Amino acid sequence: MKLLAFLLLPSLISARRESGSSLGFDRDTPRRGSDRQRDSADSSSTLDLPQFVRVEIEIQRLENPGAVLATGKACKFFSGACDPSISAFLDSNSPLSPFPGAALPVEQWPKIFSQSNTNSPTIGKSVNKDICGGALDKVNLRVHAVDSNTLLSDSLLANFDCPFSINARDIAKDANTATWGESTECRNTNPNSKIRLFARQRAYQIPPNVCRSDSSLALDSASAAGGKRDGQHDFIRIEFQVIQLLNPQGITADGKKCSHGFSSTCNPKITVLLDTEKPLAAWPGAKTVPNYDLLSADSGTNSPVINKNVGKNVCGGSVRQVNLRAHVVDVGTISSEKLIGDFHCLFTVDYRQVAASQSSSDWSGTQDCQNLQPNNDIRLQYRFRVFDITPAQCGIGTTTPASSFLGSISNIFGG
Repeated sequence: MKLLAFLLLPSLISARRESGSSLGFDRDTPRRGSDRQRDSADSSSTLDLPQFVRVEIEIQRLENPGAVLATGKACKFFSGACDPSISAFLDSNSPLSPFPGAALPVEQWPKIFSQSNTNSPTIGKSVNKDICGGALDKVNLRVHAVDSNTLLSDSLLANFDCPFSINARDIAKDANTATWGESTECRNTNPNSKIRLFARQRAYQIPPNVCRSDSSLALDSASAAGGKRDGQHDFIRIEFQVIQLLNPQGITADGKKCSHGFSSTCNPKITVLLDTEKPLAAWPGAKTVPNYDLLSADSGTNSPVINKNVGKNVCGGSVRQVNLRAHVVDVGTISSEKLIGDFHCLFTVDYRQVAASQSSSDWSGTQDCQNLQPNNDIRLQYRFRVFDITPAQCGIGTTTPASSFLGSISNIFGG
C-alpha cells in the first residue's frame, strides 16, 4: 500500500500544478484588483522615469454659463458677459500643497489667455516645464482666472488646481510621438462655485542639451537606486549643512591673493540655491545668482567654519537629484566683489534611506562640493540628510482634517 502511494504521488502533484489549486485560486480566476494595483504601483515607480522630460498641460476650456464671479454676482451689470483673463503656474515642487502652492504670488504668474465679452471660452493654451535630472510623479497646474476690468480692479472668477500623475509608461520618446491624455476637470478651490475648467496633459523626453544639462554633472551608477513609490514619503524635508570653506592660501578664483589694505586675508560671502527643479542644468541653475539666498558673510578669514543649514520641503512631489549651488565671493571694502568659487554640491536621494523624522535622521558623511573653477584647490564641504515631515508642515490640513484632505487629493491623483 505504501509502495502504491509512493508511485502515485508524482502524478497527483502534477495534477494539482495543472489545476492551479496549489496557488489557492483557479488558473482561470481573474486576479483581484488589489493584486493588479500592487503590480501597477510597482511598475510605475519613479525608478523608470527618464532623466530629461518636458511636461505639457493644455488648458482646454473654461465653462461659466452663468456669467458669474467667485462671489456669485454677475460679471458685468450692463453687458452680462465676462472678460476672462487667465494666468497659470505649473507646480512640480509641491503639487499637493494648498493653492497657490510653491509659486510666486498669483499677481506675478504669467498671463496665458484673455478674451472679452465671453463666458465660456475655448482656450487651447499650453503650459510646459522641463524636468532636468529630477524625477517626479505628480504635477499640478495652478490656474488663476479673473474677470478683467479696465477701470476698476480685476474680480476673481475662480482658482483651480489641475493635478496630474506622471507614469513612466506614458512618457513618449519625443514630441512627435507624444499624445494627449484624456480631458480632465480641474478642481475649483471654491467647492460652491459652478465655474469649471478642463485640461489635459502629455509628457515626452527631450535631449539633455535642451534642458541645458551640464555634462560634468553626469549621474553615477547609483542614481537609479532607491526610487520613490506611490504613497511613500510624499512629504519630506531635504537639509544641507554647509560645514566649512577651505581656502588656506587666501586666494580668489583667478589665483590672486585677497587683499584689503594692510590685510591679506579674505572676506568671504556665500550665497546659495537649493536646486531641486533643475539640479543637472548648467550653472546657475533654476535661478540667477543675484536671486540666491545669503548663507554667511565673514571678515578677515580665509577658511571660515560655517555650520549653517539650508532646507527645503518637498510636498507631494518626488526628487532624484538635489543640487546645493553655492556662490562664494571676496567682499572688498572699496572695489567690487571678486569671485572665490562657484560650487555644485550634488547628491542622489535614496528613498530607502529617508528617516521617519528629524530626530531619527542622521547626517551623511562630510563631502566636498564640485568646484567649477578646477584650477585651484579651494574647497567647500557639506553634508545632507532627508526625513519625513507631516502634511501640516507643508501647509496641508491646517483648516481641514489631514486625513480627509489627503484622501481627496489621493482621489484626484487616481490613488
